[in-house]
Amino acid sequence: LIAFGLARCLGIGLTLNFLSPYCSTSIIEFWRRWHVTLSQWFRDYVYIPVGGGRVRYWALNVALVFIVSGIWHGAGWNFVLWGALHGGYLIVNRWCGRLKLPVAAGWALTMVASFYAWLCFYETNTAALFTKMKLLLTPMAYRAAGLGEMVRAFEPGHRIVLSFVLLLAAVTLALEWLSIRHKNDPYYYLRNKPVLLILVITTVLLAPGGNNGFIYFAF
Repeated sequence: LIAFGLARCLGIGLTLNFLSPYCSTSIIEFWRRWHVTLSQWFRDYVYIPVGGGRVRYWALNVALVFIVSGIWHGAGWNFVLWGALHGGYLIVNRWCGRLKLPVAAGWALTMVASFYAWLCFYETNTAALFTKMKLLLTPMAYRAAGLGEMVRAFEPGHRIVLSFVLLLAAVTLALEWLSIRHKNDPYYYLRNKPVLLILVITTVLLAPGGNNGFIYFAF
């Protein structure tokens, strides 16, 4: 969104590339909203040329596209696994397309699936990655004592900042949800001037002390 706004200041109209993907209620919808230009490129130049969804082996085409997408992000097994997970999600989503979940359940399932796959981006050591993925799927790992230990690992000041960031994220997500469901326009309520002012101020206040490189420079 910052890149989009800066381009507008220079008179350049970029494509809005992320359409509130974390408001999606299915993986299919997630990929219609996530990184739109890259998704469209893979659709037009990889998925459709190999047959798309018109052929009997469409599931293989979906898997191929997302494995290639994973490799595009980086030459590592973690990125291949990320692509394979999302390819599998989409195949299952299409197979179960007639199964209608409540909106809240569809959203929660989509978020759990996408967040689980993001672990592949943050852990590049394959052995450690599999250990963490296995731990996340272990019911006994979700205990009150474990949650308390995690909270105590943060310094008191950091807990306050973390709580504020989580609250800000929840409010922002709620405004995005209302923008899509009520106005069919991503970020409609976030473009309200008082809200924009609050977001700019909190962005400055919560900015880290050091410089962080733009994440997509890594790909």
